[in-house]
Amino acid sequence: MQNVILFIATRYLVAKKNINAVNTITFIAIVAISVATASMFIILSTFSGLEKFNHAASKSQKPDIEITSIKGKKLPKIENLLSIIKNHEAINSFSKTIDEKAYVSYGEKNDIIKLKAVDFNYNEVLPLDSLISYGKYFEFDKTNQALVGSGVTNQLTILIDAPEQMKIYLPKAGDGLITSEEEAFNTDFFSPVGIFDYSDLSQNTVYIPLEKGQSLLNLSSNDAYSIEIKLKAKAGLEDFKKSISQQLPEELYNIKTRYEQDATLLKVLNTEKLMIYLIFSLILFITTFNLSGAVLILILDKKSHIYILSSMGLNRANIRKIFFYIGVIITSLGLFFGLFFGSIFAFLQKKFGLIMANAYVPFPIEFEFENYLFILILVFFLGTIASFIVSNKVNKNKRFN
Repeated sequence: MQNVILFIATRYLVAKKNINAVNTITFIAIVAISVATASMFIILSTFSGLEKFNHAASKSQKPDIEITSIKGKKLPKIENLLSIIKNHEAINSFSKTIDEKAYVSYGEKNDIIKLKAVDFNYNEVLPLDSLISYGKYFEFDKTNQALVGSGVTNQLTILIDAPEQMKIYLPKAGDGLITSEEEAFNTDFFSPVGIFDYSDLSQNTVYIPLEKGQSLLNLSSNDAYSIEIKLKAKAGLEDFKKSISQQLPEELYNIKTRYEQDATLLKVLNTEKLMIYLIFSLILFITTFNLSGAVLILILDKKSHIYILSSMGLNRANIRKIFFYIGVIITSLGLFFGLFFGSIFAFLQKKFGLIMANAYVPFPIEFEFENYLFILILVFFLGTIASFIVSNKVNKNKRFN
């Protein structure tokens, strides 16, 4: 009986209709579901690509682990901390760093920058030298060299290897009335030797050797604001965090993995992805009105056939299934064509970069099974519910048994 019902449903869908508008409405319903499905797939695949791109970028721009102080900026008990880190088998390399906001002047121009002082091990934690677009990495035996972000370079019109130096100001801690620049700031001169540009967030950064950062902040040679760590290839971030947390006083240190350092960005991406889910779920819900209209008009078109089928012994439940299956078939066709054309467009975007995020980078696309699965479940769920509700209209005919 189920095969007979499905056969009748298929014939009703493709056969010539008494009402000419039925074919058009059915076609529109299929196209609407296809377009909504394809659009949702492309957008979700783009967000998956952005997440993968962000993770890849984070791996080259963020340390695997960052340890900072919970209270204040300076790391407490740093000797004990370094002793534990040096003896941990999962650590490949580590670097002491200092991050601080600073004021910089160059010629007649000035700017507010993020100053980052790093030790000679930093390049083993993050390959900063490979990110230099012009110039060279600084030499630590020449401590008055600096690497400059492209944003600072453009703002100050910095020339690499020019005799002119940039002057960096860091505020002094203290009380009382300030009567001169020397009382307000620690200052030093630096020669820009390289320009780097690896993300929008890095463009306002200037790197200097750790020794100079300590001097500008009146810190000792052992002090630092953070320890940045690169783990061995097989070491897991969460496993290491759990392991090192057990050895360090939890009230002193804040330990973040690479992903936790980008928590705000990831939260924004996840929030935007959730909004996309909700928006396109609403769009797909609206498209089911086209589906409902197509099935409802088809019921009216086949009114005389319904009477004949009833007379032949089909009860109202079986006749209702016929129109329910028609709705499911329309949904399936829309879903198939939507995923098919959406996948083709996503493939072309991934292969040829049809749409650019900027002048150099196309929008990334990533094929993920969970995107297919989510769309499949959502479209089938909405289409099935709409088909079930509309097919129940057949029940109102009193001639059914």
